[in-house]
Amino acid sequence: MFVKMHFHLCVLEHPLTLIPFLLVGIIAGFVSPEVLENSTIYSHSVHIFLSTMASLVYLVSFGFAETMHFIGPVFVIVVFVVLIPCCLSDIVFPLIFVKEKKE
Repeated sequence: MFVKMHFHLCVLEHPLTLIPFLLVGIIAGFVSPEVLENSTIYSHSVHIFLSTMASLVYLVSFGFAETMHFIGPVFVIVVFVVLIPCCLSDIVFPLIFVKEKKE
């Protein structure tokens, strides 16, 4: 069922692998609203999909082999690991930087 594994946090162990994607994401976040109308809907959907897939692949690749037997806990884990970062990065942080329109 479970394979012995160690805790792995990519941002600490492989920062140079993540930094280019981080920079591209930041640039795309600034450029896409100017280029595409409703770009936030598409980018949020893609972000949620990729985060969900990355979480599932991470669980499987680091030892969680029989996911179908534990579908309930897997669902809870994926909801929390996707919901918290995605809501923070796609909803909370942008609202912090939104300027109020003066009437």
